[in-house]
Amino acid sequence: MKYRSFTPDTEALFIKRPNRFVVIAQTQEANNRRMVKVHCPNPGRLREILLPGRKLFLEKSSNPQRKTEWTLAAAEYRNTIIPLFSSRANGLIGELVLPELFPEYTVSPEQTLGSSRLDWLLQKNSEKIWVEVKACTLVEKQRALFPDAPSSRAVKHLEELSRVTGSNSDVLNTARVFFTVMNPAARMFSPNPHTDPEFCKALGRAVDSGVAVNAVSVKTGIEGFSTVQNMSLPIDLSSVRLAEQDSGAIIRIW
Repeated sequence: MKYRSFTPDTEALFIKRPNRFVVIAQTQEANNRRMVKVHCPNPGRLREILLPGRKLFLEKSSNPQRKTEWTLAAAEYRNTIIPLFSSRANGLIGELVLPELFPEYTVSPEQTLGSSRLDWLLQKNSEKIWVEVKACTLVEKQRALFPDAPSSRAVKHLEELSRVTGSNSDVLNTARVFFTVMNPAARMFSPNPHTDPEFCKALGRAVDSGVAVNAVSVKTGIEGFSTVQNMSLPIDLSSVRLAEQDSGAIIRIW
């Protein structure tokens, strides 16, 4: 099964990123190369990906009133296509993963829990599974790391999931967080304590309260279609304890 992660309407080269939401790129159409302002739908820092001269894939906006004609859809990184639409990781999990793992459940998108809107709610009779999806692009030495920028929103979502599974919660309510790793080179997933120790602590509390953690890696072709590479990527939570203790550093030697 495949999921349309993006439409490669045109190719471009990365020039600079003046702010979190805007990228300046040079389109590569024959005889019509031009500088364009591009909307960036990914809140991460993307420092290892967005380097000058990096090949980008742009998707044209269907809204003629929008200020930016193009959206940064993906980038080529180490001969791999990395989708950069963070929000589309939700659809990928909803179409390719949840039906595979929970075939007997009905799946409903964007359900409100507390003060947050979570990505999915699975239901079977009176049982409910609340699901939040996070897109991960940072992969180094085959290890996926999330987040690559501090995210108070991600912490809030974990807190909501923790309340669902806490000691005073309804036993028929459970919760899961899916980390969707957009790079098939990943062989393991870890939370990133150096970028966002508060997120690591929140993830530790969530796991202790009963929230299940899943990591899925995907592979994407040049036409923008993604397939699941690994439905159950191994998870290493040892960095959570470092963040909780506010002590130590992760040094990996190969």
